[in-house]
Amino acid sequence: MTPSEDDALWKRRFEAFALVRLSGLVFLFGGLMVALKNPFGEEFPVIGTLLAISGAADLLFGPRLLKKIWAEEDR
Repeated sequence: MTPSEDDALWKRRFEAFALVRLSGLVFLFGGLMVALKNPFGEEFPVIGTLLAISGAADLLFGPRLLKKIWAEEDR
C-alpha cells in the first residue's frame, strides 16, 4: 500500500469513527430530550428512553465494533 493510499484509508476510518460517535451523541441527547420534556404526549417518554439507551449503546460499543471489523480487515 502506498503512503497516499494508507493516508486515505486512515482518513476514511477516522471519519467513520467520528460519525459513529456523533450519531451516538445525537441519539442520546435527542432521546433524553424527548423522555424528559415530553413534547408529543404521554406515550413518548418510553420512546425517548429507548432512543437514549440506543444512543448510549452506539456511543459505547460502536467504536469497539469498528475496531474489531478493521482488525479483521487488516489481516
